[in-house]
Amino acid sequence: TFIIASLSLMGFAKLKTVNQELVQAKNSVTFLVEKEVDHLNWAQKVTDFFLRSDVKTLNVQTNHKICNLGKWIHGSKTQQMIQKNKKLEQLVSQLSAPHEAVHKSAIKIKESYSVEKPDAALAIFHKQTLPAFEKTKKALTGIINHFEEQAETAVSHMEDTMAQRRMLILIFTACALLLGILATFIVTRMIAGKLSKTAGFADRMAKGDFTQTLDIDQKDEIGVLARSM
Repeated sequence: TFIIASLSLMGFAKLKTVNQELVQAKNSVTFLVEKEVDHLNWAQKVTDFFLRSDVKTLNVQTNHKICNLGKWIHGSKTQQMIQKNKKLEQLVSQLSAPHEAVHKSAIKIKESYSVEKPDAALAIFHKQTLPAFEKTKKALTGIINHFEEQAETAVSHMEDTMAQRRMLILIFTACALLLGILATFIVTRMIAGKLSKTAGFADRMAKGDFTQTLDIDQKDEIGVLARSM
């Protein structure tokens, strides 16, 4: 029972750790997908600024560290994760530079328009904003895929851990059952042997043979019975 309980506790601790990894991976996927949509909307606003006559000002976030994705990239939680995960560190590094370039290109577009150079602003949009945005989108997709793989791995580990614990518990339960049966058999043989001796002794006494002694030195009920003879 102690072994089975210990295995259950060990299995629970491992499952708890894997479940935390699963929750973290899924939350990261959800968050990054939302940020991907946010940046698509950001790009649409810049596009509308050039294509729609009713849009007079470029009202987008230009600080790459203030936007929610930037906060995630440079946040302490992400920094802790990448210290433990070299692949994630590489993926975040591939995202950081183009993401910064996207936001900085918006600053350049605004500056060009402020000095009445719309052609230069449009050139910046095509040569800097769009390429940087595509790289950002590609890098972001890579990170999302990474966390999705982590989630799948965590689910697989949970299933494997549960299957291993079930198997171990079944094995130890079967062993405990066999040991119980063996112990019962041995005790039964011992009791039966002593009772057989006692019965044989009583039978010989009944036939008038008082020369024998009963060699049973026990303090249980059988010992009491033997001493009474």
